[in-house]
Amino acid sequence: MPRHRRRPEALLTELPDRSGVVLHLDKRCYYPLSSSGVLLWRLFDDGKVVDDDALSAFLVERFKISDDVARRDVQAFVDRLVSESILEAVAP
Repeated sequence: MPRHRRRPEALLTELPDRSGVVLHLDKRCYYPLSSSGVLLWRLFDDGKVVDDDALSAFLVERFKISDDVARRDVQAFVDRLVSESILEAVAP
């Protein structure tokens, strides 16, 4: 199961509508997050390494969605943030 952690140069600012914006300090770029993306982001607090299955399980529990939908959403979330150097893969 893939595992990831947040890169220290990526900082979140939460917005009043519960969405957020991640600032990548090195790239000086902003990346928007939906409110569910902000909830997933919080799971990585304090340098935690989180596996994709745990992210999917969180979405299933929180939003009462199917496991397939949660896995697809997590894959899209992780792929996007890894491609922007916001999350990084961690070896098992």
